[in-house]
Amino acid sequence: MATVPKKYIATTIGTSRDESGGSLKFLFENLFKNHYDKIVFLLATFNTLYVIASFSGFFLNMVHLAVLTRKALRTNLVYTVMIGICLNDLIQCFCTICNLFMEWNIVYKVEDCEEKPYFHILTDILAETVQYMSRRCSSLLGLFIAGFRTISVLYPMSNVARLNIKTGYFIIFLISGLCAGWSAFYFSQIKIYKVDRCSNVRTYLDTPPTPSYMPYTLEKGKHVLTFQVLDGAMALLVDLLYIILVILLLVKLHMTARIRKNISSDKSTNTSKLLTLMACSFCCSETLYGSFFFADRFMLYGYNDRRFFEQAQSFVLTFQIFNSVAHCFICFFLSSQYRETVKTMIRIKTPPTVMVLESSVHPTTRETSKTSNLVI
Repeated sequence: MATVPKKYIATTIGTSRDESGGSLKFLFENLFKNHYDKIVFLLATFNTLYVIASFSGFFLNMVHLAVLTRKALRTNLVYTVMIGICLNDLIQCFCTICNLFMEWNIVYKVEDCEEKPYFHILTDILAETVQYMSRRCSSLLGLFIAGFRTISVLYPMSNVARLNIKTGYFIIFLISGLCAGWSAFYFSQIKIYKVDRCSNVRTYLDTPPTPSYMPYTLEKGKHVLTFQVLDGAMALLVDLLYIILVILLLVKLHMTARIRKNISSDKSTNTSKLLTLMACSFCCSETLYGSFFFADRFMLYGYNDRRFFEQAQSFVLTFQIFNSVAHCFICFFLSSQYRETVKTMIRIKTPPTVMVLESSVHPTTRETSKTSNLVI
């Protein structure tokens, strides 16, 4: 049997059943009538960009992880938690790559059939479940770093500022466990069942094809959409708390820089740039992610547009990958210790530097090699 063309896979609308039903109404009927081909092309472009971003993000985060696990960085609480964030970003990309391998005739011969072998569907469900866990875990760990950094600056004499790397590992495992339990609910809502033959969706043949394997399909439970809305709501809440913490930190740094005349403006500017870039990157990805599921539930529920809109999720997830990739570049350009670690790894000799005590207000400057607490 002929395999399904890649282009056809990218632009095909899935038929997995969910709680929205099969309404034939279109909310934007004129838009689809007049620009259907453009919409299909745009969705296919989003899918292609997501594939490229997944492979690029995986390899760049591997490099980022290799740097973060050096002894010079992993002994710092902030960088320790960043390792957890990087691992979750790697998982996010790796799961997408696993799904792609299933579609690309690498694991088995893909046939012209909407239904798939049991192991293919199970792999897709497990990958999607783990991705929900990794996305939420990554954002919560980022919020922890922002909170830790803010409290350390606002209250430098508090016990929070003295937390060690063991606390970092504990936070990583605690948040990972909570997020795993949260995503397990999504997995429990998916049912896989066997069918007699393929449904006639991807072909115009009069008789549905019979594949060489036993075909299976999946059914999503009635609470899947509720789960997605709540997951989006958590993303928006974390986003709001993150922005509040960053604003408080920026205000405190500005006030401190004005009071302490001996602190150069370059240090304050460097810190402000780091915080602003991280906040903008995080805000864009999380706001877009949360808004997507809210629009899916409260704007397009019950309309046929929703089948097309759900395919645009690849565009939203691409922004999440861009946010994760931005970490390594921002760390490299705005953290001297990260930059020096990279130079050491690639055997670039640098002039001797004076080791000084870490400042709780400003990150490492170019002239020293002190530890830098970053906000991710």
